[in-house]
Amino acid sequence: MALQIIGLTTPVQAEIAIIIDDVGYRATDKALLSLPPEITLSILPHTPYGKELADLASARGHEIMLHLPMESLSGRTLEPGTLYSSMTEQQITQTLENAIAQYPQIIGVNNHMGSKLTQMTAPMQAIMRVLKKHNLYFVDSRTSSASQALVVAQQLGVTAYRRHVFLDNEVDEAAIQRQFNKVLHLATKKQTVIAIGHPHPATIAVLQKFFTQYTANAIALQRVSDLAPAQSQLAQLSKQN
Repeated sequence: MALQIIGLTTPVQAEIAIIIDDVGYRATDKALLSLPPEITLSILPHTPYGKELADLASARGHEIMLHLPMESLSGRTLEPGTLYSSMTEQQITQTLENAIAQYPQIIGVNNHMGSKLTQMTAPMQAIMRVLKKHNLYFVDSRTSSASQALVVAQQLGVTAYRRHVFLDNEVDEAAIQRQFNKVLHLATKKQTVIAIGHPHPATIAVLQKFFTQYTANAIALQRVSDLAPAQSQLAQLSKQN
């Protein structure tokens, strides 16, 4: 059914998902619970508030993802539980299994950083095998345009998606609003649009203001698991690259 996207005049068949990741380090992340339950929360492993927030958000109907730290091209040391290219397949598997075990509510995973690791086929294969075992989907945060994540996921039969817009690379309400408007505009061009933001007060404020005026249904906001399948995402990617 054609859905009317707020602020746009052309009815389109569209699906929009918003993921807030980097969740779990701050008690103030609880402000995310004021947002519509269609917004997906992605929680870092080994964080002081991760389990509590997963419990609270899941009870409110939010879909919970694991925000999995992966090695970046910068080479900087990341959070506990980071996956590195120097790891064996067994080490990758065990590290990922340990992270998954922390949050029984999770139904998907997306990468935190990962501009190096997502380009590498063998580590991504190890990751996707674990996700397939647990029937978890994967969202490629697209921290590298050379990412192999979607291709490997398809080869191994893992449901996968990709990020289209970062909401808050610039942490300023006006800039975040412009990015959110971009999401709405892209919804007229694509079947699926996935936006990723972070639990910055400015990001939460922009989303709170919007959703006090409009319902999630007004912009066809979906939980990630309700989106179009991986094949559609790969088709979109091939058209853009």
